[in-house]
Amino acid sequence: MLLKIICDVDDDDASDTIANNELVNEFWLDLRCLLSNYRTYHFNLFRNLILQFKQTESPEIYSFYKTFRNCVVNDLKNSKTKSFQNYFTENKSNMKLIWQGIINFIKMKVNGNEHSICKLIDKNGCKITDPDKIANNFNNYFLNVANKITSNIPRNPNSALRHLNAPNNNSFFISPTVPNEVSSIIQSLKKNKSSGPNGIPVILLKILDPLISVQLSLIINDSFQKGVFPEKLKIAKVIPIIKKGDTSENSNHRPISLLSTFSKIFEKLMHQHLYNFLELHEILFHMQFGIRNGHSTDHALIGLSERIKCTLDSNRVGCGIFIDLQKAFDTVNHTILLQKLSHCGITGI
Repeated sequence: MLLKIICDVDDDDASDTIANNELVNEFWLDLRCLLSNYRTYHFNLFRNLILQFKQTESPEIYSFYKTFRNCVVNDLKNSKTKSFQNYFTENKSNMKLIWQGIINFIKMKVNGNEHSICKLIDKNGCKITDPDKIANNFNNYFLNVANKITSNIPRNPNSALRHLNAPNNNSFFISPTVPNEVSSIIQSLKKNKSSGPNGIPVILLKILDPLISVQLSLIINDSFQKGVFPEKLKIAKVIPIIKKGDTSENSNHRPISLLSTFSKIFEKLMHQHLYNFLELHEILFHMQFGIRNGHSTDHALIGLSERIKCTLDSNRVGCGIFIDLQKAFDTVNHTILLQKLSHCGITGI
C-alpha cells in the first residue's frame, strides 16, 4: 500500500492539489519555507498520504503520515531556530540589529488565540461586557479573596515555632553566581513556557545566552548582595482560568500568573542556593516528598500504602485524614513564615 502511494507521486500538480485540500492548508504556508531543503517529491508524498487516508482510513497509512508530519514540523522548528541563531551571531556587535531581531522574534510568537472572557456577572447581579471593567473586576476579586479567608481564621496565641526542632545555628549565605551557572539555568528552561508580561520567549533567551549570561550574572549578584528584587520583574500577567461552573462568575475562575522569563532565572538561582543550604544542614522534614530532588509524590503514595498494609496485617483499624486548604498559598502568614526562616538560619542581609 505504501509503495503504491510513493509510486503515485506526481510532481506537476503538487501545489494545486495541496492548496485545495483542507487538511493541508494550515501546513502549506509554513511548508513553503522548506522548499530549499525538501524536494517537491516529499510534498507530494505528504499530500498522497492524506488523500489515501481519507479514502481508506488505514491505520498503517495514518501512522506513516504522522511520522512524516512530525519530521517536517521538527525541521521547521529547527530551521527557524537556526535562522535566528545565525542572525544574532552575525550581528552580535550591533546592538541596534540585535534589538530589532528580538522585536521581530516576539512579533512572530504573538497570536490571536488569547484566552478571553466576553461577559461577567458582578456581585450585584449586573452584567459586565466592557473588557477593561471585566479585567478590573477580576483584579479586585483575586486581590481580596485571600484577605476575606484569612480574616475568618482564628488567631492562635501559641508560638508557631513550638513544633520545630532546635534552631539552626548556621547562617545562610548566598555565594555569587557566575556566567556558566546563569547559562546552565537558561538552557534548563522549558521552551514551551509562557513568556510573561515582557513577551520575551524562552527560546530567544537560549539563542542570546552567549551574549547576555555575563551581564545577567552581574545584575543578579547585585540583587543578591543588596537583598532587593527588581520591581519590574515582580509584574505578572494574570490570566483567569475557569475551574468549575458558570464562566460569567469570577469566583469560578482561578488566577494563573505568567512571570517574566528573567524573573524565573533569578528564582531558580536563589532556589538552587537555598535548597543546597537546607539539604546540607538536614533542615527539611524527612517525609517531605514534593518539590525535592530524589523524591516524588509517588514515594508518599507508596509509604501510605505500606502503612495501610501493615495496619491490616496487624488486625488493626486504620484511618486517614486528608485536608484540602482553600487558597493555601495566598493565605500563608508572612510573619510566621519569616519567623520559621529565621529559625532555620535564613535571616537575610
